[in-house]
Amino acid sequence: MFGCILAFGLLEVLFRLPVWVDNPIFPFLKLNGYSFQDRDDVVRYAANASGGHLRWDGEEHLIHVNRQGFRGDLIPENKPVSILLGDSVIFNGGVVQEQALDTLLTQAKGHRVLNFGVSGTSLYHYQQRFEHDILGMEQVRRVYVCFYLNDLIRDPIPPFLRSNSQRDAHPSYGFHSYAIAHFGMLVKCAVVVYTTGADSFEWVKKFHQGWHRENIQQWKEVRELAQDEWGSAWEAERWVEFDERIELMSQMAQRQNIELILVLFPVELQVSPEFLTDEMTFPQRTASEIASKWGVPVIDLLPAFRGHQGASLFFDHCHLTPTGNQVAASAIEAKLQP
Repeated sequence: MFGCILAFGLLEVLFRLPVWVDNPIFPFLKLNGYSFQDRDDVVRYAANASGGHLRWDGEEHLIHVNRQGFRGDLIPENKPVSILLGDSVIFNGGVVQEQALDTLLTQAKGHRVLNFGVSGTSLYHYQQRFEHDILGMEQVRRVYVCFYLNDLIRDPIPPFLRSNSQRDAHPSYGFHSYAIAHFGMLVKCAVVVYTTGADSFEWVKKFHQGWHRENIQQWKEVRELAQDEWGSAWEAERWVEFDERIELMSQMAQRQNIELILVLFPVELQVSPEFLTDEMTFPQRTASEIASKWGVPVIDLLPAFRGHQGASLFFDHCHLTPTGNQVAASAIEAKLQP
């Protein structure tokens, strides 16, 4: 295993060296290399980590994680807070902190909204974070479960790639943790490539060609090609686990007197086409029905995003630009008005 880690590490050095030579001030490590999964199955960022991230306009910039392991504001003491619980769409590394969704909502609501987004996580991980972290915070008044269409997919992490630490027991992050995390990531990528083949990535090519905007039949083809990503939300069996986890989180929230709200984030392929069919909105309708069954309010961002067609809302198929964050923040705030 050590030999594999060393070999992959050398390859990564070869890939990153030209970037570092061109800009010596820029960090050698990418921020996502500082994430790990603890013994409670909670995926975390290392405290006080700083790393590189691709910006929405294609440039690179620095992202900082605070001493509590989150992006943005620290958790205040004895003051009410709301929490955004999600994946990379919520972590929002492509924009500067001043343009991030948590900052915009804090300004609009007048009280602190915290960013608990961690890249690469899913609904399973949101439940773990809710149970092991959020329920122990007395100042939490509201939790937004920010659901993106690939959040039904969960790749189990083998035990040897997990960390035995907990949130309060990782003041530093050693190179061995970074190497192990990247080794696991590279192994998973290799498995995807060799088991599913190039067809799994064909949808990306067609997405950039704008295939999905031509007609509904081509849209269906792109969605079917994306079954291993956001297209999985059209598989009915995936929603069984969604039902179970929303029920469980709703019960936990009620016991702690926390307001739980489900926020549905669309994929760009649902926003940019001129046409919109019932099939295209299947995930939003299904999620809303399940949440309603358990008494969880829903904020569906798809109508607001379609109301801003032509604006630069996404910098890929799902991650939001500063404009996309502004539209999302306005829609969330409007929905919560009395």
